[in-house]
Amino acid sequence: RDYLYINTYFKMGMQTECITAPKGTNYLSDLCDRLVFSDRFNDKDFNKCILDKGRTGCGGTHVAINNDYPTLIAMPYKNLVYNKTGQFKHLLGVTGDTRDEEITRYIHEHGDRLKIATTYNSVERVTRLLQQNGVNPYTGMDLLVDELHVLTNSYNFRLAAIRKLVAQSLQFDRVTYMTATPVDREFLLDELAGLPVVKVEWEEPEITGITSIHATDLINSTVGLIEIEPRDNNLHLFVNSVEFISSVIKKASLQPEEVRIVCSTESRGKNQAKLGERYEIEDTTTPVKRINFYTSTAFEGCDIYDKRGKTFIITDIHRGHTLLDMSTTFIQVAGRVRDSVYKSEVTHLYNTNQYRTNVSLEEFRAATGRQAGKSKSFVEAINQMQEEHRKTVIASLKKTGFDGKYITWNDETNTLEYDPNLLKMDTRNFKLTNHDYTSLESVREEYRKRGLILKNQYEAHVSEVEKEKRMPAKPRESFRDLFNEYADLKRSGSMILSFEDDRATIIERQKPLVKPAFYKIGECRVKELNYNVTNIKRELTKLSLTSEGNKIVELLYQKGYTDTGTVKTATEIKNDLNEIYGFLEIDRKSVATDLSNWFEIESVTRKIDGKSTSCYKTIRRKIIYSE
Repeated sequence: RDYLYINTYFKMGMQTECITAPKGTNYLSDLCDRLVFSDRFNDKDFNKCILDKGRTGCGGTHVAINNDYPTLIAMPYKNLVYNKTGQFKHLLGVTGDTRDEEITRYIHEHGDRLKIATTYNSVERVTRLLQQNGVNPYTGMDLLVDELHVLTNSYNFRLAAIRKLVAQSLQFDRVTYMTATPVDREFLLDELAGLPVVKVEWEEPEITGITSIHATDLINSTVGLIEIEPRDNNLHLFVNSVEFISSVIKKASLQPEEVRIVCSTESRGKNQAKLGERYEIEDTTTPVKRINFYTSTAFEGCDIYDKRGKTFIITDIHRGHTLLDMSTTFIQVAGRVRDSVYKSEVTHLYNTNQYRTNVSLEEFRAATGRQAGKSKSFVEAINQMQEEHRKTVIASLKKTGFDGKYITWNDETNTLEYDPNLLKMDTRNFKLTNHDYTSLESVREEYRKRGLILKNQYEAHVSEVEKEKRMPAKPRESFRDLFNEYADLKRSGSMILSFEDDRATIIERQKPLVKPAFYKIGECRVKELNYNVTNIKRELTKLSLTSEGNKIVELLYQKGYTDTGTVKTATEIKNDLNEIYGFLEIDRKSVATDLSNWFEIESVTRKIDGKSTSCYKTIRRKIIYSE
């Protein structure tokens, strides 16, 4: 179109085409009618590309859903599929709950204008059914992989699904990987790193103003925010923890009719137990209420409409799964409430921990690079073995709990594989958990780097009197009491089946250690250990089938050692290891440098009681290949 300005340049060796959207342009549909760009740039390489659309809420999926081209859209979450199918009746939504018959019927009824939105996990099934019904999706359909950044953010815990999706998506003649919040280039998956990029630059950028609230008590501070917010406003609170949501509801005495909770239904039984039966798990298509809670299932792509909705983001340094990458997920969440008069305002409630690590990002990168080299050499050595021997070695590694970090196994070929993406995720997660949220200064710097405007900054203090007013939690039941009750139930045989709401199952959820203690250690030994949780964990470690090295590392963890940043004197390390060797019946005396068998360490000096003392600092965990 005449008014679009296109600029070509190369960034980090990758071709990038920029489309400038003039002032007054709000939606991608004003700029293009298809998310395939080879014709626009007269370059077939752009049949497969990354689309950085530059802002949330600009209607990227809207273009793909409403144009005249057969399109398959891969989405990360069920709730996102439900959200879009609730808005567009001609769109078929496919999740794990969708029957093959429904998909087949849709294919026959909609002919050449197929519009299918599917979860990442269901792409393989949809393409198979398309082929079985005479449609070649690889040549006859556009593929849009929505929320590209989720492939990075979720790689570690959705490894198999994401690797399969990436491999399959690259088989399409036309595929676009779309995001409004691209990850830092160094963390982009290796398979996609060579793709050209289309970047939309808006001459009228959206500005998000941040009210930053640093708090030591996040739950009570959240309750305080709910209490002071005017009644004619609705609160939309984004926090990736059902336990946190449950605690806030109880502390604030919120009633079911004033609360909407949107969380994963994959673990509905567990989540419902945490919330209580009175509080229904809903999705983004149900009406908003005054208090709306969302976990990560609604962080990306979902459209929430509420003209009086205010956005609150809560991150807890002590719950790693609640931390949001400022470059991606944080900005995604800030754009979820689409039509609010407060759309450009976000309140960020968070805590920090300046003592979280003594290891710099540069130190971690260097140690990770060394470990990656060893991983590659190990993979090459194992894969060169005769198949019979290789199978035996790999089976043994699996059995002993091999922690290969950047190594996976291919069951079809019976080989090991080095995965460079796992190294990238390791570095990214270290940066997020050990640097981005360690201080007020680091959080402010992340705001600045991501174009977020800090408008107000506060410290939240909750007095002891206020805490008492807010329903103190019930006294926690002791491990001893719960274990004995569980043992009585199991011995009586009254709970043969494991129902979601039976008492034994509730105890297992409340105290997960109870079940393995009962079955693996036994009542008599647990009693001899005086029901001491630390001793029980040590005993379970001793009885496990894992290798000697992994047992030692697990016992070091139980003593407070961490992969990065633990600083101990040589005497402390020697004493800790001697105790562990004795417990595991290992016949050798320790020296402090034994620690280097399991961790990358470096010698440092610390002031202890006013004296300079030689110490050792852990940089990162080593991979244990053999004993």
